[in-house]
Amino acid sequence: MTIEPTGEDVSALMREALRLGLNVDVWMSRWRNKYPAEAVDGVLVKVPAGSGVTLNGRRPHASQAYVLREAIKALDVEPSEPDWEYYPELDSWTRPLVAPPTDQISPSVSG
Repeated sequence: MTIEPTGEDVSALMREALRLGLNVDVWMSRWRNKYPAEAVDGVLVKVPAGSGVTLNGRRPHASQAYVLREAIKALDVEPSEPDWEYYPELDSWTRPLVAPPTDQISPSVSG
């Protein structure tokens, strides 16, 4: 039996991400030209000033929780192609995330 993450689970993961120093945003429209909101559940970003994640607030809680867990896991990962895209003019890396089908997402908050 799969336990669906709730809004409270997403909030707990968001607090943990913020505590770890991630900038968490829910404004997907900033990525509309590069990653349409219909196509991604979130976008990870690494810039010299730090790391961040943008959640797609239109997605189910399970997808948002997945993106936050992936963002927390990626904190200590050095970005590289092909998973990440580099923009030299901004010295930034981005990685779009799409959650797997709900029945394949672990309900664990700790990832």
